[in-house]
Amino acid sequence: MSKRETGQTARPGRAARVAQAIKANLVELIDREVKDPRVKEAGLMTLSQVELNKDMTVATVYISLYGDERVADDAVEALVNAAGKLRGSLGRRMHMARAPELRFVRDQSLAFSARLRDIVREDEEKAAQASGEPDEDAVDEGAPGDAAPEEEEEA
Repeated sequence: MSKRETGQTARPGRAARVAQAIKANLVELIDREVKDPRVKEAGLMTLSQVELNKDMTVATVYISLYGDERVADDAVEALVNAAGKLRGSLGRRMHMARAPELRFVRDQSLAFSARLRDIVREDEEKAAQASGEPDEDAVDEGAPGDAAPEEEEEA
């Protein structure tokens, strides 16, 4: 059976290589070509992942932003507005006959991970308090053998 008969249009590793190339090029293009102040105000922004659909016509770009929720949402909105311009520049830069449609999405995985970490930490603290064990965050008074030497009295 040929690839056409099985419905496969791209080799399995090709999509991953193209996604990685898109990610690397978008980092530079966003920095150079997006002049929207909402993107600059966002501060630290990371392109965490690029996913391509099966026929590589749509690229979902996950953006991680650190800081204020409103500022982060505004930055993603600015990128959505600049998607057409970035798509054209990306296609020319990568010598693609048809660049994929760019869909920018805020990556919630970091916020989700932080929230899970906080929940686990709270549960550990509650378990430690219920069992009577001292809290790890409590001030360490020193190990039992680390007591300060007592001064000897002179007779």
